Amino acid sequence: MADITIDGKEYNKEEMSNEQAAIVSKLANIQQSKNNFLSQIQDLDILAEVWVNKFKEAKPKEEEKKEEAK
Repeated sequence: MADITIDGKEYNKEEMSNEQAAIVSKLANIQQSKNNFLSQIQDLDILAEVWVNKFKEAKPKEEEKKEEAK
């Protein structure tokens, strides 16, 4: 099993130089960060939707004035 595949070519860690192994480690960290950011974006999209719904449910200024007058 390959440790990494680049451009369709599989590379095994035991055949890599120290520099290549360090680069693979960096690439893995980059991929993990990217996955974390994508997850955060999904969470922020959900949170934004919650606040949009709260905005829609909130009463406009005129309705607040009418209720205060009652």
